[in-house]
Amino acid sequence: MPDVDVCHPLSPANPPPLPQNPYAPNGAPASTLTLHYLQQKVLRSIKGPPEYAKKVDMQKVNLEVMKQWISTRIVEILGTEDDVVIDYAFSLLEQRMPDPKYIQYQLTGFLEKDTPAFCKQLWSLLLSAQDSKTGVPQELLEAKKEELRLEKVRRHSHPTKPYNL
Repeated sequence: MPDVDVCHPLSPANPPPLPQNPYAPNGAPASTLTLHYLQQKVLRSIKGPPEYAKKVDMQKVNLEVMKQWISTRIVEILGTEDDVVIDYAFSLLEQRMPDPKYIQYQLTGFLEKDTPAFCKQLWSLLLSAQDSKTGVPQELLEAKKEELRLEKVRRHSHPTKPYNL
């Protein structure tokens, strides 16, 4: 077997560099442009609901309340608590004006067939939250009121009896 000259610029130890992409930051390889193009093509192909045309300003949203809803909903979909998926979903909302199609694209590998419904519901809640003075979606406020009302009815219909000692 012939000896390999590791000092030679085209030896297996020194493969040729990927061509530089003049449009990518910091002179990233040309493959970066290809991946970006493919991602944009996939995002354009996602046919989202009409709600996706509306923008959400996350500064107007109570993110802590939304995180509770996201956690609960992801656990319902997956059947188990997956902190990695939940934290990833949170991170997709860290931008001031997130893109709902991008969120759907990124979560599809985790939530699979349930992703479109989850994202539509999430986006509707975010739109409602940004229109609310408190940053909480009206739907979640109504659900909480109903939960409290049912709890009150349950307590009054089944009063606790003192123990007879």
